[in-house]
Amino acid sequence: MVRVVPFVSIGFKLRLFLILGDPMPRPPRRDAQQNMTRLREAALRIFMAQGIDAPLEDVARAAGVSIGTLYNHFGNRQRLLDEVLPQAALAQLARIQTSVAAEKDPHARLVRYIEEVATIQATDRLLSDALARLPSLPDDAAHACSEVMELGQRLVAEARRSIPSVFLDENSLAALVLANSTVQRSGPPAGWDELVIALARAHR
Repeated sequence: MVRVVPFVSIGFKLRLFLILGDPMPRPPRRDAQQNMTRLREAALRIFMAQGIDAPLEDVARAAGVSIGTLYNHFGNRQRLLDEVLPQAALAQLARIQTSVAAEKDPHARLVRYIEEVATIQATDRLLSDALARLPSLPDDAAHACSEVMELGQRLVAEARRSIPSVFLDENSLAALVLANSTVQRSGPPAGWDELVIALARAHR
């Protein structure tokens, strides 16, 4: 019995490739991978110094690539944020947790949390802006930043169980973090940091 093998022309294969794309996508070239790494590192530095709204041209310039290369790799600001913000937020969360764990008293843990968050907001514009804009963040970034706020909410609940007259509740803690982000963006007036800590320590 003769087996019939269907003939597929090279032209047909080429047309199929153009329509469907490469069935086995290749990994990025080495230079492309290096560009992506440089862009992530530059984005973290620029966003921490200037905030979420920093010009993407500054990121590209710091990475030593063109703005077109940035858009080719990441597409838009949201995707770039999702590349750098989750890891940065989780690193700061670990730092806060370590500092808070050193305190034995529930109210002291809450005060330490607020001190640490206030310090981060004064020195890290990326996370400061992110905490103020949680609803508008990309999913992964929003989840990581939410963990920072959820830790504060748990500490508020513990402090209020220990000392019911503690001034802060979950809503006022969120308002304090938002207010501090707003003030830090424009430059805090003299005595602002002391006021934030005084509110954390206050009882009714």
